[in-house]
Amino acid sequence: MNIDLPKQFMTFNNKTIMEYTVDKFNKCSMIDEIVIVMNKQYISKAQEILNKVKFNKNVVVIEGGSSRQESTYMALKHLSNKNADIVVIHDVVRPFITEDIIKKSILEAADYGAVDVCVKATDTIVKEKDGFIDFIPRREELYNGQTPQVFKYSIIKKAHEAAINDNFTDTTDDVKLVLRIGQKVKIVEGSYDNIKLTTQSDIELFKKLFGKEGN
Repeated sequence: MNIDLPKQFMTFNNKTIMEYTVDKFNKCSMIDEIVIVMNKQYISKAQEILNKVKFNKNVVVIEGGSSRQESTYMALKHLSNKNADIVVIHDVVRPFITEDIIKKSILEAADYGAVDVCVKATDTIVKEKDGFIDFIPRREELYNGQTPQVFKYSIIKKAHEAAINDNFTDTTDDVKLVLRIGQKVKIVEGSYDNIKLTTQSDIELFKKLFGKEGN
């Protein structure tokens, strides 16, 4: 992005990406509490921004770890005494998630234990080996993973603890950890608008989607 601050602090119409995303979960009737896991040096900044907003949910900011996996586990530990039933894990830089997708994910996780929000792949995916195409899988069977990823608390906690015990600490995807313990993961159809802001070109797309939502 070529910016000094993390992407979640980028501002549009005097509102940060973080606020847009948190607001989606704040408005969802099935969400009880929102936990933001943050790099230590930005906790005070995040708290300052959030304190200016009146949310009707409890929103807390906690310190993250040195990796996505460790940060998620720290959030799970934070929830250990809160009788959490379902955990919804979402990228803060995906501000166009919808309440319908959040709710459907939670309901499916309650039934199946684990859910990943995905969209069908629209491009041909190729497997590479030594600089050449090695294999082309059937596109009809391929999906692009998004977030949220939603789990029963007991399942995601067990998956993280199993990974720690096995010294498996290099994944950036919670679903992968759940699959490691033999848990099936149900696919919930996402939205192609549910983009993750990663590059400069995504910002122009953000502006178009921002207008599309009627904000």
